[in-house]
Amino acid sequence: MDINYFEKVERAVWQASMERICPLPSDIAGKEEIRNRVKRVLGIGKLLPPEVEMTRLAVQNFEDVTVETWRFRSWEGMYGDASLWLPAGISGPLPAVLFHHGHAMEEGRFCNSYQSMARLLSANGMAVLVFDVTGCGGRASFGHRADFRPFLCGTTVCGLMCLEAMGLFRALCSDPRIDPARYGIMGHSGGGQNTIFLTALLWDKLAFSISSGFVCGFEFGARKERHLCECNLFPGILREFEMYHALGCISPKPLMISSGYGDPMIPRDYALAYGHRLASLWPADRKDAFSAYLWEGGHSWRAPEEFSVVGNFALRAAGLPEIRLDKVPAPLFPEIPEVTQPPFPADAINIGILAQRLTGKTVPETTLITDAFPPPPCIPPEEFCKLDAETQEFVTQSNVFVSGKIKSAD
Repeated sequence: MDINYFEKVERAVWQASMERICPLPSDIAGKEEIRNRVKRVLGIGKLLPPEVEMTRLAVQNFEDVTVETWRFRSWEGMYGDASLWLPAGISGPLPAVLFHHGHAMEEGRFCNSYQSMARLLSANGMAVLVFDVTGCGGRASFGHRADFRPFLCGTTVCGLMCLEAMGLFRALCSDPRIDPARYGIMGHSGGGQNTIFLTALLWDKLAFSISSGFVCGFEFGARKERHLCECNLFPGILREFEMYHALGCISPKPLMISSGYGDPMIPRDYALAYGHRLASLWPADRKDAFSAYLWEGGHSWRAPEEFSVVGNFALRAAGLPEIRLDKVPAPLFPEIPEVTQPPFPADAINIGILAQRLTGKTVPETTLITDAFPPPPCIPPEEFCKLDAETQEFVTQSNVFVSGKIKSAD
């Protein structure tokens, strides 16, 4: 492709960002406006979080924690499993956190680092609900990769994931063992991404928020020339708001953003810049409620220090004593269980069918971004069709962030 096209696509990203006029989350009106923009970008403005039904399948007692396995149904035909980690021998009321895992496609909630963090927090007095995100772990068949039907229906993959998380958050908060004044959210990687949106959607209900391994700016994501998962696509977001608008909604309550210096996907300087920008949104007498933590390693938590700093922030925000950590808590379950027990009911559906049911639209199965979204207007159609498939994907992907159009709407 002519390098001029790459330059024009990048300029379109910057232009869209420059044209954005969004209020800062400095008062209730600004926060409500940002919440409405989040709903609009995610395509969930007319959709409500589901009333999640929870059924306890098992209880396993360990020396320091108790782990309950729960089967949930969010919408009709949408099932999933979750682990509720609880401190051993403490009945409550407990502070709680909804933990949103990232792209652990096979491991899901059983990814070792997520188990270790859940065990650290629960052993020290907190309830931690870790659930399999649709398309991951035991819910692999429910999908979210290579399925563009949600977009064709006028919603988004991330929007449906966030709606389900909101339903699970409400279910967690309704547990009589939970202290209604001390519950928060946290997530890493793709879960850190969804935590950004959930912070804006739930800011008035949260006690704290922790977004790890993702904070870098939507404009940076729009310029990436590699395949982005379908849950990382946000039509027209650059003209609506940036990550600091959404995360800042929780001010003046506690917020941590964290990232690794050596993360190959989230550049250190972007994380530093976001730390400075967000810190300015906290009032002078609450500066200690915001923290930007960068560890020495890569994308994932590995060392005791990383678990200690992130974990202690959550404990402190929940009103619990901080701890000294010499070694990472050991996971208690295999990363990849052999089977989902019991099997999901026969009426189980995937995310594409869910999108059609919720919106009342019927759309074709679509696995290519170029079949769902139009290419950048700066590339003539006769030139676009000559590009190789990978380049077509990259430039179309970038244009998704700039334009809210879907192909069927042209």
